[in-house]
Amino acid sequence: MGNWGTAISSNDTYADVFYTFFDLYNKGLSIDNVTSQVHSHFQEERESYEDSNNFWFALAKAQWDCGRLQKDVLDTVTQIIVTKKDIHLWEELEAASSDIKKREKVLEAFLVKLQAANPKPRKPKKKVVRSAIFKTGDCLVFPLQNGNYGGAFVLYDERDTELGLNVLAVTTINKQDKPELEDFITTEVLVQRNKSLREYDRTVLQYCYPQHFRKSSVPFEVIGHLPVSKPFEQEKHLMSAARWDFIPSYLDNQKEYEEKNGKPTSQVMLSDFR
Repeated sequence: MGNWGTAISSNDTYADVFYTFFDLYNKGLSIDNVTSQVHSHFQEERESYEDSNNFWFALAKAQWDCGRLQKDVLDTVTQIIVTKKDIHLWEELEAASSDIKKREKVLEAFLVKLQAANPKPRKPKKKVVRSAIFKTGDCLVFPLQNGNYGGAFVLYDERDTELGLNVLAVTTINKQDKPELEDFITTEVLVQRNKSLREYDRTVLQYCYPQHFRKSSVPFEVIGHLPVSKPFEQEKHLMSAARWDFIPSYLDNQKEYEEKNGKPTSQVMLSDFR
């Protein structure tokens, strides 16, 4: 299921369906054609007990964004929300009561939005080719609120693609002196205990978009480069998108986060990815 929050879009299934929809839509395909291909591509998720709700939410939102929300899609989403099917699922998965209440409000607001016509339908976008800001193997350091330095390692970069993504592993480096290459060789990747839906350890991996980098106020510095011989397999890891400015906040807020959610039970070395 891959949830990382209570928002409609805060799960892997939604993100995959929504991205695929607009990847096809931006190629000039009709809504009917796009919808048919999405149904075919995500048949397993659509029929999954845990993933089907998020499939329908993503499809509905994508169609609504285009001003072409189909009646059968709206009816399906309405039934999921009105019968509290999604809320019952969260209860079965033992999500925190506070998150269930937030989720219920989010779903109610989502349904209200879908029931009104989109005043500014989204048009197909011309494909733009981008390249990632940093290269795989770059060791990045950045200042923290406590005056120390943190570190992140570039696991993956895309060149000349539509997204131009970087995938960053946020490390546990938090030291007074500027980190050196040796620090990255021996460091761990930050792991957090996630309790929003099911309780599990989440390795903090973030993908970042190049178009957001210029707006970042964080002075990332490349202090060196380490070779990476293992190919990064995105489908095997739980990741979420984050703006560049959000990367240091993991370390800035680590103590408060662990006080609320508990400490992780697993350990992940950066060398495991290299």
